[in-house]
Amino acid sequence: NIHPVYNIKRLMIMRELEKDPKLQNESWERFLPTFKKKNVQRRKPHQLVEESKKASESAAAAGGKPAVKKKKSYTPFPPAQQPS
Repeated sequence: NIHPVYNIKRLMIMRELEKDPKLQNESWERFLPTFKKKNVQRRKPHQLVEESKKASESAAAAGGKPAVKKKKSYTPFPPAQQPS
């Protein structure tokens, strides 16, 4: 996706080039900006993420990669104070 501001900038450059009589019969490609398309990777769907976790766990069990630490469950309250 190209931001619309860049199209406006391109039109402004073309308007200025139209005024110059020397450049009217020439190609303007050297003056106009060119934009390369970027392939941005999207996030994987949730289902594919779970399948990859299962695959990594099975590889860890087979001795391939080290095991991933388990997350502790979230508790909104702090632990009780110990008597001092």
